[in-house]
Amino acid sequence: ECAFGDCKNLNSYKLSDPNMAGYGCLIYAPDYCVKLLKKLNINVVSLANNHIGDLSEEGISHTIDVLESNNILYVGAGKSKVDAQRPLVITINGKTICFLAYCTAWKIMKVNSKLNEPQVNLMDEHEVIKQIIENKGKYDYVIVLPHWGKENTIFPQLKVMRLCKLIQKNGADAIIGSHTHYLQPTYISHGTIISPSLGNFVFPDRYIDSPRITVYPSEQERDNTEIPVVDGFPIVSVLTYKQIKGKARIGGILQVKFAEITEYKRQLTRLNNDNVIELYVDSRLERRLGRLAKIIKHYSIYKVYLCIISYVKTYIKHE
Repeated sequence: ECAFGDCKNLNSYKLSDPNMAGYGCLIYAPDYCVKLLKKLNINVVSLANNHIGDLSEEGISHTIDVLESNNILYVGAGKSKVDAQRPLVITINGKTICFLAYCTAWKIMKVNSKLNEPQVNLMDEHEVIKQIIENKGKYDYVIVLPHWGKENTIFPQLKVMRLCKLIQKNGADAIIGSHTHYLQPTYISHGTIISPSLGNFVFPDRYIDSPRITVYPSEQERDNTEIPVVDGFPIVSVLTYKQIKGKARIGGILQVKFAEITEYKRQLTRLNNDNVIELYVDSRLERRLGRLAKIIKHYSIYKVYLCIISYVKTYIKHE
């Protein structure tokens, strides 16, 4: 969930607001980090996210160049609107798989202003449905990769679940989402694998420089006890160490099998205290996600469930 590059092309819109209220951090990774994708054997990525423009339009274009030079395929952004909307199609074991990627949080970035400039593929539900139907007739499987939802919660938003149902009804074979930073339930509905969010994967602790620019420290720098530590996203005037907490250190790897009977297997991952990804087992979390999966399948029941949770939280808060 970032662009490749350096701090030469920071998004001027984000920086122009002295409070940066609601805009979060400016996040980017040096070009050499692409080696990590190669080492993990990641050959397809989605660029449809709300940080891909943190280095402005030039950063989007540069990120695409870095990926292409390393033979990594991408979807969800491009050097023009046509490129950004273009599906990605790959072939595995003789079967064609079409990827469609969309982002719902792009309006804060003030890009996508011109058709021939680098941009992300915005989520418009009518366009999403149109693309699913068009590509379902051409390819064996269609996988939708939306960047959506509310951050830091295991409960998918109602509007996300409504869109999941709409996407599923129109023929998508899988919906694999991101953005929330928390792992959310995965389930199968009418043959469609639905995972609103797989949580975080490689999203390590980092520095925040003034006002909210992300800087990834070396191991030696992380041992500097004189630097203040935070777990939120404050506006800072001095170099500050940002720690990822709790559920935001947990994610999931989803293995999907398309056949007469669609199947999936999810493996939990955890970012340990040394910022190393490790396979993880948490039976309590799995049971909780399993129970929630049974509820969110049914929109009306889930709506009532969320109302009850909200009421209980409000009651406890006022006690």
